[in-house]
Amino acid sequence: MAVAFRAAGTSSGFGGAPTVGIPAGTVVGDLLLLIVTSRNQAITTPSGYTAVAGATANSAADGTGNATRIQAYYRIADGSEASFSVADSGDYTVARLFGFSGADTSTPFNVVAADTQAGAASTTVTLPSVTTTVDDCLIVLAIGHGIDSTAAQVSGYTNASLTGITEVMDTGSDSFSGGGLAVAYGQSGAAGAIGSTTATIANSWHSRLTLALQPAVSAPVVHAWGGIIG
Repeated sequence: MAVAFRAAGTSSGFGGAPTVGIPAGTVVGDLLLLIVTSRNQAITTPSGYTAVAGATANSAADGTGNATRIQAYYRIADGSEASFSVADSGDYTVARLFGFSGADTSTPFNVVAADTQAGAASTTVTLPSVTTTVDDCLIVLAIGHGIDSTAAQVSGYTNASLTGITEVMDTGSDSFSGGGLAVAYGQSGAAGAIGSTTATIANSWHSRLTLALQPAVSAPVVHAWGGIIG
């Protein structure tokens, strides 16, 4: 079964404790991926969610300069999901929940990479490369930035190893210091190295995540005559 984007939930209240809604159409077994960005201030793991190992990056010391932090959390939908609030980090806190069907429910993440914009601010985002170990992963690309605006900031995603790159969030907060979050996804093919993804952004510092969602493995079907299919 291929991994597919289901929907993005609603989200609001980025100047305090944002309210995050469940993506429309969510069914039991879906992967719910929560991505949060702040002014590099601590982000509290919401109840019922688990931090994605290795999916955190920060670009400067807490609350200084154009500091940013990005973190990802997840859960597998079981039918009990409801909208919730992410704790106020103390400055802006931008958060949204993204739903995916077809991901492996025991090990949804094949590989994850995180990094930050080093040195001077830049108008180019270079998201980290990953090397997948299974075919047909769906690659999620996330960028947290320190731009004080609610407007979209990211465009022109490019990666020759991915097809159908689609942006599903690009918004921010002008509360307090201001900052935002952009999220996109693209389809990989055969297992192997996926080069860095680049995109254009307004001049800024930013933190970045690349997450490879691996498809569920279908169990083989054993027939009464002894044959196996799958």
